[in-house]
Amino acid sequence: IAVEEGIKQYVLVTVTHTNMSTLMQHTAKAHIEEHLVYKGLTDGLNYTILQPMHYYHNFNVRQVIDTNALVIFYDLSRKLSFVDCEDVAEVAAKVLMEDSHNAATYELVGDEFLSSYDLVIQFNELTGRNVSAVQTSVEDLVRNAGIKDPYTIKAIQALSDTYSNYGLTGNSHVLTWLLGRKPTTFKEYLDKELKIL
Repeated sequence: IAVEEGIKQYVLVTVTHTNMSTLMQHTAKAHIEEHLVYKGLTDGLNYTILQPMHYYHNFNVRQVIDTNALVIFYDLSRKLSFVDCEDVAEVAAKVLMEDSHNAATYELVGDEFLSSYDLVIQFNELTGRNVSAVQTSVEDLVRNAGIKDPYTIKAIQALSDTYSNYGLTGNSHVLTWLLGRKPTTFKEYLDKELKIL
């Protein structure tokens, strides 16, 4: 449809490390990226692929305050890299407005590599609260969320296993270059979220 409509620039937002075969949703997105690349080659579709890391917004400030806990379904000590949604939106706007991003794939990763414990420590230091990081099982998460789809359950279990065993990280240089500044930190994300509560 994008080709038929003569779309000037197609921006696809997937996820960092689509080559991680243990993560079903990453593999699915890798296939979409591949299709888009072929469309660019065969039909001349201009495209940019954005691959954001784990979002800071998965730390739901309102929920953490209301429950006094950060509930996570993987190893609380395993570190992940993060990115702020607003940084990703800023990059998306940039690549849509500039003509120099065709056929590019950009990994969007912030500077910080943090565990769930690290997130809670920073939150408590900033707010004076005594929030805890709590690990839940995939079974409890699925039951509490009312998830019944077998594919989704399998994908969540794979995510839990991969994050618990390895964590997930990337490099912040591309995001820094695209933004023209350092990526948003977790503390800066928290400051923004706390102001709108």
